[in-house]
Amino acid sequence: MSFPIEESPILEALSSIRNRLTALKRDTVEFLKPQDVVSLYQATVKQVDRLNEIRELSEPHQPNRVDTTLADVFSLLSLFFLAIGRTKECPAIYSQVTSIR
Repeated sequence: MSFPIEESPILEALSSIRNRLTALKRDTVEFLKPQDVVSLYQATVKQVDRLNEIRELSEPHQPNRVDTTLADVFSLLSLFFLAIGRTKECPAIYSQVTSIR
């Protein structure tokens, strides 16, 4: 799957966020800190805003690697929101909705 070159920095940022979430998931020594999860969520929202700005100006969109990485990030974030007890917030509901789909 190819993607527009303008989306390359966004893909890199999302990959970095996904790697940090994966590292948090594997860390069994320290307790999960809610502020870590929320800050990664906020960083993801910034990247989504940037992506929306880019895609508003371009041609009709075809799903690509950026979308796949973004879905992975939101799935991980959703599970982390459930783990920290924020079950009634939108990010927590994402994994439940996508599993129904």
